[in-house]
Amino acid sequence: MKIKIKKKILCVVVFTFSLTLVSCQNKNKTEFISIIIQPEIEIGQSVDFYVYTKQKVSSISSDFYTINGLELTDNLQKMLNKNPNESNITDENDKLIESTFSYFNYAKATKIGKITFPILTAKYKGKEYKTKPFSINVVDKIKIDKNTVKLIWTTNKTVFASKDTVKVCLYEYSKISQTTRKHLSTKITSMKGEKNEINIDVESEDNIDNISGINNFEKSIEQKFKLVDFSLNVMEKQSMEEINNILYIKKLIIELYLTPKLIGNFDFGTSEFDYSIYKNNSDYSDKFIPNESGTYTITENGSTNLKVKSNNLTVKVE
Repeated sequence: MKIKIKKKILCVVVFTFSLTLVSCQNKNKTEFISIIIQPEIEIGQSVDFYVYTKQKVSSISSDFYTINGLELTDNLQKMLNKNPNESNITDENDKLIESTFSYFNYAKATKIGKITFPILTAKYKGKEYKTKPFSINVVDKIKIDKNTVKLIWTTNKTVFASKDTVKVCLYEYSKISQTTRKHLSTKITSMKGEKNEINIDVESEDNIDNISGINNFEKSIEQKFKLVDFSLNVMEKQSMEEINNILYIKKLIIELYLTPKLIGNFDFGTSEFDYSIYKNNSDYSDKFIPNESGTYTITENGSTNLKVKSNNLTVKVE
């Protein structure tokens, strides 16, 4: 899969999918090999299960291929022996920036309690890379509350010199793998297909205000900062991370690189999004209701709606 994206700063963002990134790369470090799965699953329900690598590896192995409490559509060894799905990010000149390789499976929870995952070992160019140890929980019923999804603004430091570049990031932390935010609205302007590649032109009228979830965000930034660059998580890159001993799936929403115009304190404001939460694949599938004519009616019956607000980030420029 290949992505090519162009951006127009602080106004219209134009995505050209064959799969190439908005010109700024995501500079956050990721593990060479990682497992991504919903941290909490309802008994008897199915969720998506991914293994990601940063390069195409010669092999992935484990001392144990059985995950007690999870029923996989393909057993773990068979899953890891398949050819991975490749996603590439290139710039506007088709120069490769980054690649990601993924292995996919469905996982059904078969017992309530803690499920511990085996350590996976990937071999690449004579070196070995291992997944981090972690476990998930299977419950009778998932409770949707204020801890289900968190939005967190972060920065590399809170006090900057006037010549510094200020880096700020908005992250989503979710206990549920299938979620949607409702601030972004896009329309497909054209679609072309040839052989195994589909090119889709999507025009988004969303500005930085809508992407960040903060009203007048663009205007506030322009008053005190110059926008140097920004990144969007077009490939939906994810990692597993704990906050206060609670495991979440972490996703970047937006990353900004700014240089100060003035000195003083700057308040970035609070992001706010309306979320649709799908606790499992059955909930997500319920969104599409088949009609006799072969068409589908879209319904929200399978989702739980949740309004989520972020922290309020303040930085100081001296």
